[in-house]
Amino acid sequence: MRALITGATGFVGRSLVEDLLDRGHDVRVLAPDARGARALLPEAVAVHPGAPADEDSVRNASSGVDTIFHLAESEHPSSHRSYESYSQNLLGTTNILSAAELDTRISRIVIQSSIAATGPSRDGLPLTEESELRPLTNYGRCQANMEVAALRHRAETGSPVVIIRSAMTYGEGDRNWQPFFELIEKSSRHGLPLLIPGRHRNLSDFCYVKNLTRGMIDAAQSENTVGRTYFLSDARPYTFQEIIDAVAGAYHLEPPRRSLPRAPLLGASHVLDALAGIFGFTSPLTPRDVRWMTTNYWICSCGKARTDFGYSPEFDLVAGLGRTVRWLENGAAVPRGAGREESPVEE
Repeated sequence: MRALITGATGFVGRSLVEDLLDRGHDVRVLAPDARGARALLPEAVAVHPGAPADEDSVRNASSGVDTIFHLAESEHPSSHRSYESYSQNLLGTTNILSAAELDTRISRIVIQSSIAATGPSRDGLPLTEESELRPLTNYGRCQANMEVAALRHRAETGSPVVIIRSAMTYGEGDRNWQPFFELIEKSSRHGLPLLIPGRHRNLSDFCYVKNLTRGMIDAAQSENTVGRTYFLSDARPYTFQEIIDAVAGAYHLEPPRRSLPRAPLLGASHVLDALAGIFGFTSPLTPRDVRWMTTNYWICSCGKARTDFGYSPEFDLVAGLGRTVRWLENGAAVPRGAGREESPVEE
């Protein structure tokens, strides 16, 4: 495979680069900050300057490749962001599809979307690829529109599109989850009430990054995936208590057993979020955080991926969190703020 990756400096992108190189594939990336990408990525990777939103850059970088992986490349989610602030992802998708239309050597275009495009399950059953697109947020609406545009292009031109919807993704290289992990660690270590509201019985799908990126590669190489959409996550959904227990276990601690009610934390989060909007700082607790931590049914089925290309996640929650916490404890090689990406869920 000769692959081009957009969004390669994000933590999902870096994991995908690593997995492609480990399997002996040729890798090039399209990066707005070519010097920064060169510092982050292995020497074997060819770095092309430019952004997906620039049509000429996409066309130049994609010349000679047979596979394109188009990954999300946005800032950290914020309840203050408009739909337009996410629209560069949609424009980038359009440019990539147009470039591939002119180059018959491109046999697969893998586009990363997310569970935010559907929103949570409304009936308590796992979401499937046939579930209605009912996003809750501007980010989710942009993801849904990106999927619709890609599949419409497929219908009109025969473009070899594959859409991968990721669940909430974590792993080495990502710091967005670090405050959440540290919150559990500190509560466990010091016997403090856990600032995660609710009874922790709600279900969520969680995805370790290596399960996602290795699944993406398998989808790109399968003859059964063109024109289709797939959810990828771990083998099953987890209760929030299972996630809390696994994080504490990764720190070799007993999990905290005391927590605070939802209502006061939600009220405090609204105050903090309003102040963050006024003064421009990042709130440590937002209404989105509280709702996500107490909403049931961010759950999906990977059955179609198993059937079509043999998807089988290699790492369960305990193994994935163990690897991630060890990375954090060993100094977390990527500087804070480098290559930040969207969490796939916004509430």
